[in-house]
Amino acid sequence: MVTTAAVSGSIDLLSPPQQISAIPAVATTGPLPRLYSLAPAARLDSGKIVLATAPARIYTAHTSGQGDRPPTATIPAPCHGEQSISLSTTTTQALQTLARQHHITLNTVIQGIWALLLSHYSQTNDVVFGITVSGRPPALPGSDSMLGLLINTIPLRIGVDPEAMVLPWLQAIRAETVELQHYEHSSTGQIHQWSELPGSSPLYESLLVFENYPNLSASALADLEIQIEQTKGAQTGYPLTLLVKPNAPLQIFGIYELSCLDQTSVSWILQHFVCLLEQVAVNPDQRVSALKQQIPASEIPQVNRQPAHRRSPAIAPVAPKTALEKTLADIWQTLLGVDSVGRHDNFFELGGHSCWQHN
Repeated sequence: MVTTAAVSGSIDLLSPPQQISAIPAVATTGPLPRLYSLAPAARLDSGKIVLATAPARIYTAHTSGQGDRPPTATIPAPCHGEQSISLSTTTTQALQTLARQHHITLNTVIQGIWALLLSHYSQTNDVVFGITVSGRPPALPGSDSMLGLLINTIPLRIGVDPEAMVLPWLQAIRAETVELQHYEHSSTGQIHQWSELPGSSPLYESLLVFENYPNLSASALADLEIQIEQTKGAQTGYPLTLLVKPNAPLQIFGIYELSCLDQTSVSWILQHFVCLLEQVAVNPDQRVSALKQQIPASEIPQVNRQPAHRRSPAIAPVAPKTALEKTLADIWQTLLGVDSVGRHDNFFELGGHSCWQHN
């Protein structure tokens, strides 16, 4: 979420900026975490949840205006929708207590439930989705005083064993996310190379954001006067972003592309999320399959199919002329997984992403 605000008063939130050039490079000589081998793994795609190895791609399409106000040239049609749902304070506190008692985090519980839902929606036991991390290496001296958020997005791959007991399964997820701390400042392009997926195939199409910000006391905020001038929701380039605010009561926001998901489907997703969290809070000593059975087959969300940005097959590409153009075309073919690249083709229209260009 991006917010513009006017603030008076003072609060010590930032230390003097530090240099970040000393961040160590990611070691790639040993085996990479299991999550970086992303085939197969479920993701949101063409009309249902399918395997991550499928080359289809979803993109944003504008829709017509809604309500009494007609769309005009100066008022863009909405391309994102947003819904939210809340847990009760009692359930939130029960989950927080459960997490502490079993040496996991509330974030781990949320990640597990989303993995379980993706698994149920897709009828596969191997899923992947994006998560946000701080990207601030604890081993780097002075990293805790560096200026900036250092936020990064990386894929999290989770195996969903229906016969597993819920608590040991969540503890295994926690162990894997701890291992990922060594890679949390890795670039999207580098991770895509490790995955060995074609450059035109996204690593994941849903993003889970857990807002793990420190709570400021009332005394720390007493001298501040904040006036919110403009707020923009957490819109991303993914068909679905789930934003979780863990303060009691826990809130879950679903920000989605209107071209991919409709209001009913997102409403079901949020209701399923709350239903399974309540089940875990009441009875954590059950099998994963028992939680899956709580979701009716009639409420599986549908994802609209959107054609990828590709050159029309009827239009033949203009062949590269110079040696440099041919070299670049060969690189794009390999990176994007396309059969041919012409002189006038656009990297992004072929399915490229800015984070891949350095490859």
